[in-house]
Amino acid sequence: MRHLIKVFIITLLLSCQKAALNVNVKAVEENGIVGEYLFQKENIQNPIIVVLPGSGKGLLHARELEGLVQEGYDVFSVAYQGQKLLPKRINRIPIEYVKKCIDWAQTKNEGTRKIILLGISRGAELALLYASKFDDVDGLIGYSPSNIVLPDHVGVDDTMPLLSSWTYQGKDIPFANIRRFDDEAGKIMYKKYIDPILKNRVNSSEGFIDVSKIKCPTLLLSGKADLVWPSYEMSEMMVEETEGRNTIKSIGYENAGHQFLWFSKGEPTRVATSQSLRLTGIKKHRFLYGGTEEGTKKAMIESRKEVLKFIDFINNN
Repeated sequence: MRHLIKVFIITLLLSCQKAALNVNVKAVEENGIVGEYLFQKENIQNPIIVVLPGSGKGLLHARELEGLVQEGYDVFSVAYQGQKLLPKRINRIPIEYVKKCIDWAQTKNEGTRKIILLGISRGAELALLYASKFDDVDGLIGYSPSNIVLPDHVGVDDTMPLLSSWTYQGKDIPFANIRRFDDEAGKIMYKKYIDPILKNRVNSSEGFIDVSKIKCPTLLLSGKADLVWPSYEMSEMMVEETEGRNTIKSIGYENAGHQFLWFSKGEPTRVATSQSLRLTGIKKHRFLYGGTEEGTKKAMIESRKEVLKFIDFINNN
């Protein structure tokens, strides 16, 4: 009995732990959803931010998001792969999963709170796809977004067929025609796989996200020196495709790379330069983010201001 009581107490503590002063973190595992809810009781009337991470992290660490909560906005940090109960890879993931996450956030809504979807890298791709099919979020923020649908591509054996990363209503969402991933271990500029797709768009539009169907205000943030994909050029293309509607805004940062997420009030002390994956053997593939340290730090600080300004706009309109 004592053992069971100890287990219960430990589970309770872990399910509602502290990320920072006055920031509560509640683990969420229900209805097939895996995530963490970061909240403060004082935020009850303000928007909830639903966060979709990039491919490198199944779930963003609470420390990376607590700055938003301290600014007054609760955060539902969602995993869609790489966690228990979820797919190991970004492979045929139903975008309806995001719908379940939005519905869960609505249970914290009290009928008045707005919902903003924030995606990072592949998570931004998923967020844009979702908003092109569903009209139930009040705003969308994309960090280092892509306007194309990528397949499950990196590390797939060349004898295996490429599969779509996403499905909708049980059917694969068509993906862009991309060449097989053939890089050996070492430093990789993934952008070289993406550039030909954009150049060939005149001949084929298959695999591009129809952003013209997105109805909510959208903020796209990108680094102009991104080496993962040309997120700034892609963001500008999305603005053009919406015929300059003032509901979508693109901001690009000079000398910034792919990764510049930052929500803390203080200045960043370090910058991520690459993402490492061990695809074969003991050697790692290092996917370079691009940008300079100075440029990326500046983007981290300035993008935080733009995000807070955007959330405040959504909250008051």
